Amino acid sequence: FDTAATVFANALERDPDATELAAVLAASYAQLGRLDEAHAALRKWKPEASQSELQAAPYRYHFPYNWSQGSEIENKIFDGLHLAALPPGDRLTDLTEKLRIATKTDRIRAARILGLFGSQAAEAVPALIEALDDDVKAVRIAVAIALGDIGPPAKAALPALAEITEEPLIGRRAQKAILKITGE
Repeated sequence: FDTAATVFANALERDPDATELAAVLAASYAQLGRLDEAHAALRKWKPEASQSELQAAPYRYHFPYNWSQGSEIENKIFDGLHLAALPPGDRLTDLTEKLRIATKTDRIRAARILGLFGSQAAEAVPALIEALDDDVKAVRIAVAIALGDIGPPAKAALPALAEITEEPLIGRRAQKAILKITGE
């Protein structure tokens, strides 16, 4: 993504009106962990958008390019747009708080995005473990997936995940998360 970020940044510098490039630049920066630059690029793409509109932007993004790598690149861009749409600040703390107090949809989204941070979301593991007891099964599924995506730093979640491996729907996600966390 480093090369992509350089190419898209240079192209935008040459042609500031090519704002569609800013979306892919934002996703590239986000995949590199440069979230403030990613958010700024997303704002260049959607300068008038509210924060909630930015958060919905990944779902409305149309891929104007045919990627030779297919859906893998498209998924990385989609994930990068989600990260880029996060408001500046302490993103992990904000997402962790949403696991506890937000609506069902926001709790699912918070868990999913915490998973996108991978091992960098290790500090969110205790809140994710707590969220495995959520009343909403879709939230619990998103949490199990996020814990797997965090990987070995989510080792503290292994007992809680082991307890739910036999539950319908969520059990398979918990089993997959255990495998990702343990590296087996």
